[in-house]
Amino acid sequence: MAKSKLLIIGDETAIRSKLRKHFADEGYQVAEVDSSIEALSQFRDFQPDAAILDSRLVDEDESMELIARIRLILPDVSIVILTTLASADQAVLAIIGGPTSETADVNLSLAEVERRYIEVVLRQSGGNIEKAAGALGISRSSLYERVKRYRIR
Repeated sequence: MAKSKLLIIGDETAIRSKLRKHFADEGYQVAEVDSSIEALSQFRDFQPDAAILDSRLVDEDESMELIARIRLILPDVSIVILTTLASADQAVLAIIGGPTSETADVNLSLAEVERRYIEVVLRQSGGNIEKAAGALGISRSSLYERVKRYRIR
């Protein structure tokens, strides 16, 4: 079973490293970049299933532009936006940018980021556990365990 690919986009090495370690330990194939230009290159080359974008990497307008450009390359990619200052406008624009975009406060735990990603993939798969597990690159039993652990309904 192929591992789900995750791209981490942010300028803070410590945060990227912590996210990378957590998701790699959970079985994801992870790449990380520290600029918008590198991110676009990785979307073409690495073709991730999901991305975590630190909105502090660029300002709000540039974040939305980056998401729009990402959607031109991979229209169905899931994007979680980490932010400490999420405005309602930014959240709405991120959601309009695609049905799998979400905003998340950077103070969330890594487990919460993973829970939200799993919820997005489950929604995309119409609740089909086998399809979602395949998209995540994990076994059905691992997905059932995480659904139970995170109390996902």
